[in-house]
Amino acid sequence: MRKVCSGQRGRDHRRSAEDALDVVAADGTADFRASGRLGCARCYSAFEPQLRDLLQRVHGSTRHTGRQYAPPAPDQLQRASTVLELREQLRRAIELEQFEQAAKLRDQLKEVTE
Repeated sequence: MRKVCSGQRGRDHRRSAEDALDVVAADGTADFRASGRLGCARCYSAFEPQLRDLLQRVHGSTRHTGRQYAPPAPDQLQRASTVLELREQLRRAIELEQFEQAAKLRDQLKEVTE
């Protein structure tokens, strides 16, 4: 909410929730509806009752019931990093017309992704 949030271009966030709601009603509602985003954690605190009502209407609940995030295994991260690096090297080799090097990189990339 542009006029409420200090997270966006130095706006003052020390307003009360009632003042903030007045500003949102006047200006920020359209911004929130357009972007679906609030400015910062304080916005979520200031607008908690309205957000709970919105979540209840949209999702039927205010609690998350889906799967929880599980970070990828370290070997998956390493493999993804290797793939990205090989793709970048392959791109550069093709750009520089180093086709023999590109073929080697292509083969390495196939080996890593299989």
